Amino acid sequence: MSLYRGRYRIESARWRDRDYGAPGYYFVTICTKGSFFGEIFRDGTMWLSAAGIEAARYWTAIPRHVPHVIPDAFIVMPDHVHGIVAIAATDPTAATDPTVETQHTASLRQRGGMAPPLQQGSLPVIVRSYKSAVTRWARQNGDLEFAWQERYHDRVIRSERELENVRRYIAENPLRWSGRRDV
Repeated sequence: MSLYRGRYRIESARWRDRDYGAPGYYFVTICTKGSFFGEIFRDGTMWLSAAGIEAARYWTAIPRHVPHVIPDAFIVMPDHVHGIVAIAATDPTAATDPTVETQHTASLRQRGGMAPPLQQGSLPVIVRSYKSAVTRWARQNGDLEFAWQERYHDRVIRSERELENVRRYIAENPLRWSGRRDV
């Protein structure tokens, strides 16, 4: 841990030398600060709340904002989402949607100065935009308690076998959910 403005902060778990805008498959888990997206029943069926429906809708809409990103397997759980995004090769000078949220300077600081701006269409920008869109929807629809955890977990998928394992993990996730309800 290091200090930033007199407070301890957890260092990034991201590979320092990895370009998170590079083509490839990325497994992402994004958690909320509570159960907002619905319930899972004993048979593994996920009932989505209105917020859960919107979380799924915004995930499938990612390619409208970042055309070189292809959503793969995805699931909304009561307090988190799991998904795979495939980032395809693209021309970095291509125009992007100008309505995507801008970066906050404070989040870009590193030891010794400012970090370079995040690459448009990179995994951190995709996740930040997704979280922002779902949060904005929740606030506009009266859910003032809705909040994401500050960070997210990601994993670079390195093989076809790992990709299939992650897809299976996502599909089977509701069956492993410990908070399932009787129907």
